[in-house]
Amino acid sequence: SKGISPNQLTYSSLISACEKSGGQVSRAFEVLQEMQKRRLSPDLITFNSLISVCEKARDWNRALGVVQMMKRCATQSDRITYNSLISTCEKAGEWREAMRMFKEMRQAGGGSGVI
Repeated sequence: SKGISPNQLTYSSLISACEKSGGQVSRAFEVLQEMQKRRLSPDLITFNSLISVCEKARDWNRALGVVQMMKRCATQSDRITYNSLISTCEKAGEWREAMRMFKEMRQAGGGSGVI
């Protein structure tokens, strides 16, 4: 038997588990690569889960990299995305980046749940 194939939700849950086990950033990005190898596209939940892992690890650079991936995939950021990004920057002591994200969030207002 072939077993059950993982889907987007399966991979998003795995990435979320990386966050809950202490911010396993490298492992979370490995899960993303495996997902993409299986020709599954990350969605908003996947990206938000990745940013949460970065937040836990205070890895603001990688969190901002996730935003760039989202833009390449034409995935619209939401309030959760921006709140996590701002929190990641705050925890890393990057207040200028946090303010930049806040301004970007305000400019993006009106989109799916963004204020």
